[in-house]
Amino acid sequence: MSEPSVNPYERTKAAISDALQRVETNAPEAWKASAFLAVVWCAHNYMDFTADEVWARLGYDFPPTHSALGPVFLHAKRLGAIENTGRKQKLSNRSCRHGDLTIWRSCIINNQWPWQ
Repeated sequence: MSEPSVNPYERTKAAISDALQRVETNAPEAWKASAFLAVVWCAHNYMDFTADEVWARLGYDFPPTHSALGPVFLHAKRLGAIENTGRKQKLSNRSCRHGDLTIWRSCIINNQWPWQ
């Protein structure tokens, strides 16, 4: 008997979810807290921003991998502090990523954040 075929989209989605979980699990708790505060600070001070502004705020406080910032952005999004604009920005020279940067929009500046 053959196995039912798995939708490639679902397989990719599962792989991304697994990777995000591993990154979040392996990043130090203190770093994740600092990174979240940096995202919220950026949301208080910029209408739109990217990971470059968050990295600038964090300074030289680097996690084991730069991809650890992804779950922090997703956490802030789930809390309603930011939203994805659907726009991208070309990478800065200091970025070590290969894709374009997501542009995030603050939900705090317009008093949209439910915690205010």
